[in-house]
Amino acid sequence: MVSPRDARIYYGSALLRWVPTRLVTRTLATQVHAQGRPVWLRDRFIDAGDWSEISKPVAESFHHQWFNDLVWSGAPATSSSYRRLLRLMEAGRPMQVGPLVLDSVAAIESYRRYCESLLDSIRTHGVTPRQLTPDFAPARGRDPRSERTEGDIIVAVGPGGEFFRMLAGRHRICAAQALGLDRVPVNIRLVHATWLWDLADRYGVPPHQAFASWLETLEPVHVSAVGKIKARLVAWALGIPGLAEAWLQTAEGLQAAIV
Repeated sequence: MVSPRDARIYYGSALLRWVPTRLVTRTLATQVHAQGRPVWLRDRFIDAGDWSEISKPVAESFHHQWFNDLVWSGAPATSSSYRRLLRLMEAGRPMQVGPLVLDSVAAIESYRRYCESLLDSIRTHGVTPRQLTPDFAPARGRDPRSERTEGDIIVAVGPGGEFFRMLAGRHRICAAQALGLDRVPVNIRLVHATWLWDLADRYGVPPHQAFASWLETLEPVHVSAVGKIKARLVAWALGIPGLAEAWLQTAEGLQAAIV
């Protein structure tokens, strides 16, 4: 099995790309069950399963409606998404967003202030790659620890080449879409095997080379010198350079990983 760290060692910062915001259309669950056992998609870089039952449109998510209400409603506290948070709180089933439990009006207001602060930042700066983000003070209503440890928006590439958001970035992708941003920086963390084989057929080269060629069609995120040093240190710490490359250079290894 190819892991995300193998992919990071082999492809490096090439996995950080700008993609059109409108193309991130679905969200993907990170845990599935196979033969009664849990399988974590976050632990693999290639998957060959059926994603139709473990994904849903971004437009159907609460956060999509929430950010659209914050941007367009004019009175967020009277919007349908705000009233939904109040109903859940009153019913004793408060929504939890990361470590924050929205179990009081004060908690809901703190969350609203954080999201409005995020919208203000994105209006001014766009969605900034995390490696290029200065150490700003945490947004209002945000846990400082969450601010420091947050990474880039993570996406998976589906069987048809479409983008699925997974693991991280739900607030930023929904905020960017509500504001009508053209593009967002993403970290490609998972790829469907069907897409890899389609790329191999299209480019006439082994899948790992075809994927590298496809990455070149997307605008790169230019990482600072400090960011490159950090990436190299991470790659060194995660494993021995060369092992992943040797594995990825064989089509047989790829086929074995997706069976």
